[in-house]
Amino acid sequence: MQVRALAASLIAACLVVATNGLRAEPSPGTADRIAALIASGELADADTVVGEWLDRATRSAEPLAIAEASHSLGTLRVAQRRFAEAERAFDTARQQYTSAGTLVASSRGLGRVWRDLGSLYWTTGRTADISSAYLEAARAFAAAGLVHDQAGALRSSIYGQAYRTGQEKRAVLLEALALLAGRPDQVASHRYVRGALLHDLGDRMFAEGRYADAHAVYGAADGLLAPDEENRRAYSLLLTSRARLLRAQGQPARAIAQYDRALVLQQATRYDHGLSQTLNAMAVAQGTLGQRAQAVASLEQALAVAQRLDAAWRVAVARLNLAEARLAAGARTAALAEFSRYEADASRATLGPGYRLQEIPLLLAASRMNEALDVATLVLAGNASTEGMRELRARALMARAEVHERLGDTARARRDLDEARDVWEAVRASLEPSDFVRRGFAEMMATDFYASYVDGLADTAAPAASLAAAELARTRAFVDLLAQRVLTDGLPEATPVDGTAVPEATTSLTEIEGRLLGSAGAVSGPPVDAALESARRVTPLTVTQMQRLVEAEGVISLVYWVGATRTLLWILEPATPVALHVIEAGAPQLARLVRRSTEAQDGGALRRLDALLLAPAARALARTPRLLVVPHGPLNRLSFATVRDARGRYLVERASVRYLPSLTSLETIRGRQGAASTTRRALVVGVPNAAPRPSGGVPLPALPGVRREAAAVRSALTARGTDAETLVGAGATESAVRAALTGGRHDVVHLAAHGVVSDRDPMASWLAFSGGGAASADDGRLTAAEVYGLHLDADLVVLSACRGADGPVSGDGVTGLTRAFLAAGSRSVLASLWTLPDTTAPQLLSGFYARWRDVPAAEGTAQDKAEALRHAQRRLLAALRGGRVSVDTRLGPMPLAEHPLLWGGLIVVGDR
Repeated sequence: MQVRALAASLIAACLVVATNGLRAEPSPGTADRIAALIASGELADADTVVGEWLDRATRSAEPLAIAEASHSLGTLRVAQRRFAEAERAFDTARQQYTSAGTLVASSRGLGRVWRDLGSLYWTTGRTADISSAYLEAARAFAAAGLVHDQAGALRSSIYGQAYRTGQEKRAVLLEALALLAGRPDQVASHRYVRGALLHDLGDRMFAEGRYADAHAVYGAADGLLAPDEENRRAYSLLLTSRARLLRAQGQPARAIAQYDRALVLQQATRYDHGLSQTLNAMAVAQGTLGQRAQAVASLEQALAVAQRLDAAWRVAVARLNLAEARLAAGARTAALAEFSRYEADASRATLGPGYRLQEIPLLLAASRMNEALDVATLVLAGNASTEGMRELRARALMARAEVHERLGDTARARRDLDEARDVWEAVRASLEPSDFVRRGFAEMMATDFYASYVDGLADTAAPAASLAAAELARTRAFVDLLAQRVLTDGLPEATPVDGTAVPEATTSLTEIEGRLLGSAGAVSGPPVDAALESARRVTPLTVTQMQRLVEAEGVISLVYWVGATRTLLWILEPATPVALHVIEAGAPQLARLVRRSTEAQDGGALRRLDALLLAPAARALARTPRLLVVPHGPLNRLSFATVRDARGRYLVERASVRYLPSLTSLETIRGRQGAASTTRRALVVGVPNAAPRPSGGVPLPALPGVRREAAAVRSALTARGTDAETLVGAGATESAVRAALTGGRHDVVHLAAHGVVSDRDPMASWLAFSGGGAASADDGRLTAAEVYGLHLDADLVVLSACRGADGPVSGDGVTGLTRAFLAAGSRSVLASLWTLPDTTAPQLLSGFYARWRDVPAAEGTAQDKAEALRHAQRRLLAALRGGRVSVDTRLGPMPLAEHPLLWGGLIVVGDR
């Protein structure tokens, strides 16, 4: 049936769906008794009853009686794992139903027998026969007028080999939905089969990389398959599919939680087929998280279940997965032994291309290079003619590139990796339009693909090529989120530097699928931050555009990429080709040095960081003492201003430093907001005593220096022509701060309060205010998730809070409060990587404002924020060195040392 011809009937469809075990009308009498005995495990008693029934039916010579008894015998033999006998019994039943003529009862019975034969073929791995059996079932059910069963049989037919493309399978699923839509009087009875059809339609979309569409369809199926006593098996499979979607979009931890739910249902219903599928899938997510031992344990259990099922192809799959997991866990000998057992299994010949792809790392481990190359090429040849399956193609290209690399053919390896990059970008374009999903995908791609891709280009291509790849990889979700605010605020659309329009989010849905999805209803159970819509996709800057940006800014840019064993540094400066330096220190070593750099008197770590990270740029730094740093990995937690050279000079004494998540993010920030505000109005908030408590229940300590800081900041601003609104103490409630922030009335927002950063759930990070009502809008906690919902038009937000610039570091950069305020509409954020001491914070911040706003108010402009911060830090550093900063003790005033913890934590992120 043509897809377009289904439109009229599907528009009216109520969307619902079923399960692997579609429910049939019970046969009367003996058949019901036998089914009950089989269900309760009383197989010997069932054998006796079925034998007696078959004897009576044979003596009667009535075709329908013989057919029904033979059908029950076949069902029993399946339960007994006597599959050859089951097939013979089903064949006898089929022949007898056929000889009974065209009676409704015989057509109904014939359909059930064909359906059970299809299930038997699926269980025993006879994929060539599955589709024909289910299509015969559909014809018989159609003759009997059983629309519900006809739709179910059509749905099951897609698991065989009759359909070569995803489009053909989608057409069958849509045809089945159309059949059900034609019987609106039977909506309730069609609920489960409709749910199963939507589940399978979502699986097809997933296979084609259409993740957003799959998410919507799974949501519709969820509402129809929510488990009841008879439907838990079907719902468990839907949970497994939804978990797989989470994993594919970079959310393995959330995927495992869904897999756990599925396993509970499958164990409760003794659903071994489902257990086998879910355990294999869970192991993939566990491996992604580095939980190697847990992955091996899951696959050992999956192998035991497959052996219990006596399903040869499932045993082969479990062996292959187990071999791969053992290899990843470092057990090479055990892995290759399991792989040998897999290779000896004849049923592996029936496995699809995705499983063949898993053979490659094992062949490489066995030094069978040419065989590995043959497998990769075979998978790609088959995939090239198959609609969809983009993720499979990308991974096959990556695998073949690795083989080429090992064989010394770097040119072919580069071509495969370039194509894999293009495929992954196409997959990214189809992601769900949420920041949560895109951040997860960015993290997965940063570790799974781009880490090796960027590193490989650094060795084989010009510096510009590897720089372009690194920019393509970093903070893409954040840039998209910035661009999305253009739409929600009604501002001009973001465009790249070259002026080309940012492509709209597109979908490849047919008209009929669009109507289907449009009727699907709400999706249940999104994560907390899934509601952050991010439908825009911004094109990253080209290297030429990056060079223009650096020239226009009058800065040099240091762009870092931290790998496992080494770090790449690109240096961009005006009118100079891009330079690439390889730093022989990877993420573990740099993370240790960054941690040590904040420890008391550990100048050695700061000097070592200078030698590694800044020495390669010494000449450029001497020419242009203004740095624009794009950090990566553990360097997101480093205050570069505190790095100290061999002569003992801090970087702040040599240059100013400003930070960006990516160079593209600067253009997006400017494109969405335009020129800096000239309103010269500030909001200054100080919270010395916060009401809410962290989850542990311990009250937050008082911040006695906050009042002094707020007064100093207000004085510095008003003295230079800025009207400052102040909320301090009891008046600084969350609701009051929200009201003051609404409408973009302030170009400067200064927040001096406790900040609580959640590394586990960055969207739950919060700023603590006064009050503390019951409603979330005034509970005293302004969370990062709530900040994203604000609509600011600020030139600067200052987070004078604990770790305001910190947060979990992922493939999409730092996810925390700074990111939230930039996304909410601030052009820049001044925040600290660690807690600002009360003793020095007022002097540092008032000095910053005095320098930044030290121009006539009529000019409506301000100096460079990074330069202003450098000036304030140098003045404080000089005061510390001169013994002019002290704390009161019982022994009298005690001068403070010049340690970076007292002055170096603040950083400027964003526009100048």
